[in-house]
Amino acid sequence: MVSRQLVSIVIAVEAVALAVGLALLTGHGAWFAARERRLGSRLSAARAGIVAGLIDRPSHELSAALLEGLPFAARLRLLGDLEPSVAGAQRDELLELARRAGILDRASRLCRSRRWKRRLRGARIHTLLGAGEDHMPRMFDDRHPELRAEAAAWSAEHPQREILDRLISLLGDEATLCRFTVKDSLLRLGQAAVEPLKDYLATATGPRAVAGLEVAAALGDPRLLDAGFRLLRDEDPTTRCRAAELLGSLGGEDAVAAITAGLKDPAAQVRAAAARALGEGHHWAAAAPLVAALRDGSWEVRSAAGIALRRLGAPGELLLQRMLTDDDRFAGDMARLILSRPGAPA
Repeated sequence: MVSRQLVSIVIAVEAVALAVGLALLTGHGAWFAARERRLGSRLSAARAGIVAGLIDRPSHELSAALLEGLPFAARLRLLGDLEPSVAGAQRDELLELARRAGILDRASRLCRSRRWKRRLRGARIHTLLGAGEDHMPRMFDDRHPELRAEAAAWSAEHPQREILDRLISLLGDEATLCRFTVKDSLLRLGQAAVEPLKDYLATATGPRAVAGLEVAAALGDPRLLDAGFRLLRDEDPTTRCRAAELLGSLGGEDAVAAITAGLKDPAAQVRAAAARALGEGHHWAAAAPLVAALRDGSWEVRSAAGIALRRLGAPGELLLQRMLTDDDRFAGDMARLILSRPGAPA
């Protein structure tokens, strides 16, 4: 049996260890708080000096002495916070300050590292400050998806055509992170991305075209109309779905006619996508084909057609009311289900 004396010794040792741990934790917290207070005052002074230099003395170089005494992470945070608020000559001067302070050189060295996490850190510094034209384009071909995604994020602030072409080439990347970041950057680029995207969709087919069509539908630029017409005839059903969405977002008589023809596509998912596109675009001229789609053999298509008719407003709801007594039981049931949803007329 364990003696009471031994138990007491163990408890005493554990109590001492706990007390020492609490003391260390409290001491570290106090030290960290004091450090943050000192750092905060220096950051405020540096920020004020930089802002004053940019506003009051725009033709003078910002002295690297403004950042002296600040840790590298604090320097980076300060310049990164200021960068979105400046443009033109002020942004160039802020970037020059980062160069004189050694921040960009360090980022460049990191980008040349064999360790991908270091390369990623360097790439993120360049993205944060809007620099890295000599290093970031290589990241599009990096074997690690995190680096390719970072290059995609960086490109949103660099709308040169060669950069945009590299960015769009990643639309078919196997990594979800890359595809998501590419789409986000293209949407941020807006009109600058339209022509490169148009050229990409002029030859892309199948799954390679899907992500591009999603971006095209969100951009909603008429220059992308031809891509929608071409890819609505693609062999891949998912691609035809995205093409219908693009045409629906652009509208026009020819687009509506093409989408309406999609209501007879051999793939149910495409017919459903066509119905949704007609409804979301409020293309009331397609009401009769949507009524016919209520008799489709696919529940998905009937549901999409019914919802599309509801989106057309009063005329569509009137047609749904008439379908309640249709000879096709499935069409009548779908009309009844759609009309029973909240917001339906009594």
